[in-house]
Amino acid sequence: MKMKKIMFILIMLCILSTPTFAVKNPSAVYCEEMGYQYEKVMKSVDEAKKLREWLFRELNKFNGIEAFPSHANFILFKTEKPYEEIYDALISNGIIVSKQIEIVGKESFLRVTVAPKPMLKRFLNALKEAIK
Repeated sequence: MKMKKIMFILIMLCILSTPTFAVKNPSAVYCEEMGYQYEKVMKSVDEAKKLREWLFRELNKFNGIEAFPSHANFILFKTEKPYEEIYDALISNGIIVSKQIEIVGKESFLRVTVAPKPMLKRFLNALKEAIK
């Protein structure tokens, strides 16, 4: 019985005295290797997510616009007006969006990239004019 206690104590001492090595987050390792600070990168990602959600809500407030939820850095939306008219109006105002032709069956969409809020406000103002 004494031997079991001694062995148990020795094993516990070995376990407790062995240094532990934390496994780093792979994203953090990659950021560090690329010269970025992980915390700053994650702050930017969080901000982009908030802007994406804000943009989604704002687009769906417009009559004649239907925006679709996204987990990417862009939002797809369709318009009641022909998408070519909206696209041309936005381009003529210096707003660049992408045409997404026939994604689901025969429907066509426009795609807007999540950008800093002042740029998104400019986009929304131009879109408001285009759908009138």
